[in-house]
Amino acid sequence: MNSQRLLASIIASLFLFFTPSFLSSKASASPFTQDDSINISINELMASNSSAIADADGDYSDWIELVNYGDVSVNLAGYGLSDKASQPFRWIFPAISLLPNQYLIIWASGKDRRDPAAPLHTNFSIKAEGEEVLLTYPSGTQIDYFPPRPMAADSSFGRYPNGIGPWFSYESSSPGLPNPQPQNQSLLSLPEFSHAGGFYSQAFELTLSHPDPEAGIIYTLDGSEPNLLNLGGKSYLYKNSYPALPGEAFGDFLTNTYQSLHYTGAIQIEDRSSAANYLSMISSTVAQQPDYLPALPVRKATVVKARAYKADGSISNSVCHSYFIFPSGRQSYPLPLISFCTNEDHLFDYYNGIYTAGVDYDEYRAQHPDEDYNQFDPANWHRSGSEWEYPASFEYFATNQDNASLRQNIRFRLNGGASRSYSAKTLRLYAKGDTDNYSFDHQLFPDEDFSSFKRLLLRNGGQA
Repeated sequence: MNSQRLLASIIASLFLFFTPSFLSSKASASPFTQDDSINISINELMASNSSAIADADGDYSDWIELVNYGDVSVNLAGYGLSDKASQPFRWIFPAISLLPNQYLIIWASGKDRRDPAAPLHTNFSIKAEGEEVLLTYPSGTQIDYFPPRPMAADSSFGRYPNGIGPWFSYESSSPGLPNPQPQNQSLLSLPEFSHAGGFYSQAFELTLSHPDPEAGIIYTLDGSEPNLLNLGGKSYLYKNSYPALPGEAFGDFLTNTYQSLHYTGAIQIEDRSSAANYLSMISSTVAQQPDYLPALPVRKATVVKARAYKADGSISNSVCHSYFIFPSGRQSYPLPLISFCTNEDHLFDYYNGIYTAGVDYDEYRAQHPDEDYNQFDPANWHRSGSEWEYPASFEYFATNQDNASLRQNIRFRLNGGASRSYSAKTLRLYAKGDTDNYSFDHQLFPDEDFSSFKRLLLRNGGQA
């Protein structure tokens, strides 16, 4: 396939430019496959258990509920449960039978307990911001799949009708019991924006609203996921200096913070390019003093990500709109453009960020102080697999179009080998967000027949 060269921009309140090449494949037909002779499924999950139900140790652990909605008992020996598509047998069931119409709680606590006569505990937990959960036959065939969806504290997602129905958000969970008919037949609808994300030549006031007068709205301006638990802000550690040569010092820790906000009135959207550079001033290589950090202000967008919520615990998915306020409007960028935003600590956190050298490099360097840096040395950016896959928002602005022609929530990882050590890195984008849409459905390449893609590569300019 002849890949077109596109001008793209990673945006989390700033621009980083690439000339990417996209790779594609046809979308799969179904999110999960099931053998009709065995009828078990994931029926309910809770990923932010702060006070709902305690395990036998008194800990408020995450939990996953299975149900046998069939007519025959099922021995679960050898079945796999996982939060990683690449490792479907991350945790394996012992010999325990699930009777017809029986519900089974498995604590996703990380305690790894498999005694069939005692409560079961996996060796992993579930991220409240959204993480997939998979159930797999011993043969390797996937039985069921729960897509990554953020969860509020003490709320759960459950199927209705039990075992076979779609997923609903529950304010009151029912571990070990049938899920009741949900009061709301779906998630809350998305917040409404007075102006669509896109290119504008003048500043304006953006208003957010929701058709339900009882719904409130939380939002962010820093690319992070709106989170009711983050109204006070969340800080993370990062470094801007790493030793590349023998004798160079380890860099100092620095701190950044991102925060969710309650929507109380109009948001001023304006050209922020004269504001001090922020994320563009964070190192993404091994260097004592990075030489690529911009000396002058770079052009910046305003990213508004919002979601609705109600006092009963129901919540909407998030939606992101990116605003480019330049005097010349869209004429500044006549090529196709991509806006990509995510929590900044997913990229730059010293311990868990995948866009930085981080703790993996410092630990290796401490053990090899007399060696010069090599781009294949251990570093956070060499982490791979679904464990190091994070949620993000994606918008595609076609050539000469002011507004996005495609907008959806996705997940991403880093891609490549040595190129992971470059200041601009290649991203692998997956069309698996918080909806049942598992593809990028758009004619990205006008001279090609493909219009549906499961994955896209957003490549850095040095690897075209």
